[in-house]
Order: sequence, then C-alpha cells, then structure tokens
Amino acid sequence: DELGNTEAAKLACKLHAHAADHLLKVSDKGIAALASGNTIASLLPGTAFYLKEPYAPARKILDAGGRVAVATDFNPGSCYSLNLPLMMNFSALHLQMNLAEIFAGVTVNAAASLGLESRKGCILPEYDSDFVVLPYERFEEMYYRMGW
Repeated sequence: DELGNTEAAKLACKLHAHAADHLLKVSDKGIAALASGNTIASLLPGTAFYLKEPYAPARKILDAGGRVAVATDFNPGSCYSLNLPLMMNFSALHLQMNLAEIFAGVTVNAAASLGLESRKGCILPEYDSDFVVLPYERFEEMYYRMGW
C-alpha cells in the first residue's frame, strides 16, 4: 500500500504477519484490520518525503487502535537516509504522533514488527537490552533537532 492501495495491510493482517510496511495509501478497511489484529503498521516517513507523496495516516491508525513502528527504510530508490532521529522528527511533524507514540514506535513496536517483542524493545530482565546513551537531557531533543 505504498504507491497505491492494494489492500496489502488487510492481507497482512489476515495472514497474521508481524508487520505491514509503508502504508502511504492504506485504506479504511486496512486500518480497521490493523486495529483489530496484531499486525504492526511499520511506517517509513522518509519514503513519503523522498517521493513527495502524502505521509501515511499514522494518526488515523493510532486513533483506530492500531500499533505503529517507525523506521528509515534505508534504500537508494526512495529513502537514502539512515537517520532515525530525522524519521522521528517526520513522525512528530507529518504523522502527528506524540512523544509516547514515537518512543513506542522506535522501541517496543519496532521489536514487535520483527516478531522480537518477547526479547527486544524494552529494558527489562531477560531482554536483550540494546541501547545507546545519547547526550540529550530529554527524549524530545532526539527528534526535535532536525537532521542531528
């Protein structure tokens, strides 16, 4: 559902996929399926930026009860960026995601989109705690500084 609606999100949910990616053109039926199932909407806002397309309807997905992951989709064709904080900035500005939704989108929901939610995405006992210590006083600084 990146360049056109093909009902791929709905199919991903029917097949119990961990994630449905891109979703720039997801339909209301696809959003309803995401909200009622366990498939994560894996949104890649850099592709909308590079392709000059409308951004994925994250707010609509979240308000319906779906879960959203945020990633870069690093590739030379539609998003030549590895900058996750920039994608977080796009998530705040263009996807209308709030602080908690963005944080979940790059941690626990990202892990769930890969089927790794039982051992990644949280700092908890028994989890593989992959994390980075950054020089920010507050989490918001990570995505507020565009292109940092």
